[in-house]
Amino acid sequence: MVIGRDMEIKETLEALLNNSHPRIAIMGFGGMGKTTLASKAFHNDKVQEKYRTRYFISCEGVLNVDQLWTKMAIAFLLKIQPSSPGGNRFAEAQEMIQIQNQILSLLKEKPMLLCLDSFETLWDSTKGFDELQEVLKRLNQISTLGLVITMRGIQGPGLINWKIVLLDQLTLNDSIYIFKSVTSKDPDENSLYILQELAGIPLAIHLFAAMVKDGYEDTESIRSRWKTDGTSIIERGEEGRLSQLDFSIRLSVDSPRMTSERKKALFVLAYLPSGLKNGPVLEGLNTIVPNFQSNLHELHRRAFVSLNFGRYIMLPPVARYCKEHLKVSKEVGARLCRQFSEFLNGCTMDQLKEESTNISSILMFGCQQNVYEKHSEHLVETCLKYTRCLLDYRLQPDQELIHAAFQLTSENYLLKASLWKILGEIQYQQYMIDEAIASFEKALNSYKAAENWNTARSEYANTFLWLGRAYSFADKFSEAEFFLKKTLVEFQQQNDGKGEASTFEELGNLYYMRDRLSDAQEASSNALALYEKIQNRLGQATSFIILGDLYTRMYKFSDAQEALYKAFIFFEEVSDPLGLAHSLSSLGNLYMRMCRFEDAQEALHKALAVYEYIQNRLGLANSYQSLGVLYRRMDRFKDAQETLHKALVSFEKIQNKFGLAHSLEDLGDLYVRMHRLEDAREALGKALVFYKEIQDELGQATCLRKLEEICMSMDKKRQV
Repeated sequence: MVIGRDMEIKETLEALLNNSHPRIAIMGFGGMGKTTLASKAFHNDKVQEKYRTRYFISCEGVLNVDQLWTKMAIAFLLKIQPSSPGGNRFAEAQEMIQIQNQILSLLKEKPMLLCLDSFETLWDSTKGFDELQEVLKRLNQISTLGLVITMRGIQGPGLINWKIVLLDQLTLNDSIYIFKSVTSKDPDENSLYILQELAGIPLAIHLFAAMVKDGYEDTESIRSRWKTDGTSIIERGEEGRLSQLDFSIRLSVDSPRMTSERKKALFVLAYLPSGLKNGPVLEGLNTIVPNFQSNLHELHRRAFVSLNFGRYIMLPPVARYCKEHLKVSKEVGARLCRQFSEFLNGCTMDQLKEESTNISSILMFGCQQNVYEKHSEHLVETCLKYTRCLLDYRLQPDQELIHAAFQLTSENYLLKASLWKILGEIQYQQYMIDEAIASFEKALNSYKAAENWNTARSEYANTFLWLGRAYSFADKFSEAEFFLKKTLVEFQQQNDGKGEASTFEELGNLYYMRDRLSDAQEASSNALALYEKIQNRLGQATSFIILGDLYTRMYKFSDAQEALYKAFIFFEEVSDPLGLAHSLSSLGNLYMRMCRFEDAQEALHKALAVYEYIQNRLGLANSYQSLGVLYRRMDRFKDAQETLHKALVSFEKIQNKFGLAHSLEDLGDLYVRMHRLEDAREALGKALVFYKEIQDELGQATCLRKLEEICMSMDKKRQV
């Protein structure tokens, strides 16, 4: 059974049937199903009709031309004399010439199809390279012969004009189909994980499916072993390229043509999961690994890497094998880390996006191997610099790299503090607020433990700012205000205008959420004045949004619109998509208050699209809530209910009790409009619980009033 190869089978059959003397090379990396496809075509009815005589000869174990002729002679049932150790070499050579002539004569007698399977074994290992070229030339001259080879790589051997049929990895759907055909059941979560990791290599998929079918080990155990042991676990017990994934990959990696330079290049590529393209990174690698670019092209010819959208990418299972079995010196590892550190200097957001998984992979390798040895703090600083770049561009950093960097800090408390602080920022971005608070507190403790902590006063104050921000998000408003006021004092003592402005900005947000509108206006105005003084456009834009929201709440619609338009323009100037989304969301809420419902709907939908694009879950939740309220006011009750439920799900995912309380209150108001008083009472009761948890007295009072009105309405209905 051949799955996912319909196009390649069609291509092969057309070449066999429509050409008088076809020359076909079925190519690809090991385990891609080259032999299976060749066999499928070999036994096709129309092919059998065209070629009554067919020979399928495996070149596995064939190391020179004489062995090839001998194997062909055995297949053709020719009599051959076994050679003896002390035999007459001249006589044996004469006999081999006779065998060659006999075989060539037989091949010319009638139309015949010859398939030489696993031809790379002979092509890679033979010392008599010119002899092999001559054999191919003589076979190519036989006009009645159909010649098919299967071979690892992408380039056919010799000077023959081969029709190349290249086998690439299968899709995930095809992988699942193979799994189901072998096991007779759907893959579970663990099986799907393994199938994705096996990256569409048919041999690996068949072996894994057979392991599951055997039932000696459950899929959870297989997944666990895959994480620790890698490709070595995908096997059926017996040794061989068709029974062990490792064995199949090793045949390519340990090929006689794989020089030490090529293996070094292979190792580097294994740590570049998003691949490599022509540019500064590739140019830099040429200075680290000798002849890297020419070796890269050779690895491509040998199908170790494929070229996708201009990037050379290695199959993940092959990369996993190379990481586990190939080695480079620590010096090479250190130079790789230094190169990517230099790349970070001045790189654009698009460049960082493109190379981020590669940088993470190289730096993780550097940390795990401690490639800088006694100067490991330089590597930690690079990890911090890289993570800071990701955060500044609002990309998604990985906590694992920071945890790996912790192992290199020893007693350097300032570095530890920096790592705890940036870990807290990552956790905050991922809505792990309790963990973020714990990390920020550990950062503060580490700063205090450092003898020279005064040199990092600005970062120390900035940690207070983040702690206040995190407490505010967790709806712990009194703690948030305490830390933000402490932050303000720290920045004022340091004459840090930007830090002071950022703190006023956070205080403005906090007071806004607490309905302390005059305090919010004062804090936000202070922030705006400071940002204008230091000419910080991004800060000004953020302050305009807060002021716009405030003016909306205060029914100063003209002032609100002016502030929000300014915010939008400033965010456009600095190319900040998150800020643009916030501006659109705030404009949508303003238009709703002004009863400009069509404008409100347009603005909120645009905001929603941007939040989805940049994967900002809090923004998504807030937009859903605003749209739900808008639809209620437009009497689109079904849309309102659906959208508010989306808001509830989104707020629940990020554990935002403030958002949950408001969305439940909005849902209660909707149910009142729909005359579903029981549902309204339930929603408002849940909202009341959340308002109590976050100590929002105004929210509690509002909910209690609404619940009282509902109870009175229900009593009147009963009396009627």
